[in-house]
Amino acid sequence: WAGTTLGVDMHVMHYAYSSSWLPHLYNSIFSNIKIINRSNRTYQDLRFGMYCDWDIGGYTDDMAACDTALDLTYAYNVLPVDSDSFHAPGYGAYPPSAGCVFLNQTLTSHAVLGAFQNDPSDLFMPSQFRNLLHGLFANGDPVLDPSGTTTPFQFHGDPNVPGSWFYEPLPNAPGHDIRSISAAGPFTLAPGDTLCVDLAFVFAQDSAGGNLNSVALLKERVAQVRQWYLQQNVQCNGSYGMETGISAAVPNALALLLFPNPANDQVAIRFGSLNEPAIVRLVDGQGRLVRSERITFTGGSAVVDLSGTSSGSYTMQVETLTLRHYGRLMVMH
Repeated sequence: WAGTTLGVDMHVMHYAYSSSWLPHLYNSIFSNIKIINRSNRTYQDLRFGMYCDWDIGGYTDDMAACDTALDLTYAYNVLPVDSDSFHAPGYGAYPPSAGCVFLNQTLTSHAVLGAFQNDPSDLFMPSQFRNLLHGLFANGDPVLDPSGTTTPFQFHGDPNVPGSWFYEPLPNAPGHDIRSISAAGPFTLAPGDTLCVDLAFVFAQDSAGGNLNSVALLKERVAQVRQWYLQQNVQCNGSYGMETGISAAVPNALALLLFPNPANDQVAIRFGSLNEPAIVRLVDGQGRLVRSERITFTGGSAVVDLSGTSSGSYTMQVETLTLRHYGRLMVMH
């Protein structure tokens, strides 16, 4: 139907949660996509594709991969240090990883585009997109894994697992601006049918372990996001059972303020006009309790000793008998 009006609606809703105490939700953006067939035609062999232009800081040292068990496509820095690219500052020594996970559909193909394999990063022909959505190269050639077996999942290994299939750059190899197309399907869309696709875009940065540790942290968060999503019992055309509206921000007199941030050996906390003891906890990016102590606030202020705490990103929790508030804290020694 190229060049012909399809008679198809696409409804897209993006949303996120301000849940600093749940890192897997706090570091995710969700997308609900509904494709509605308003025509009188039946579309067969319909595939849904997600085109991702991965730019992890500096964009010339990235690579994409997939995890079929998690229905996940993701990108990461192939080098321990992320350098600057043209008009794109790098992350430096602790580059993150980012991924797109299909929550209610099955990943059926994954293709990586880049000059490293003589496949164009910029696509112009419908036939190129069709080939990629079927797990082929853009030119129609099949994808072969290292054993010579045809597969629709390019780079389905894990860079943290030696011997699995992932991209290993050659020393002094030129950089590549990587893109990927991941797909679900095929589907049949009859007149009046609706196809629903729920996606989550998840971010993870291990600020102490490096580029491949960020990949491991990403997969942990993706697994948690998938488990959370399944508990919601989301229906295609039903209610989410959660807040989806947008309301005006209201100043919070009990906002948790941390300074300096990033902090070194200590951090000052400002918490309204609190004048009572509170439990202060420090939780790392993987949800592990790092330290917990009882501190008395005076006039809403207290100071927490951070000596011996490793550099990294944390969630600070302040809990009284009636209140619990959270704040993000970066520790840098």
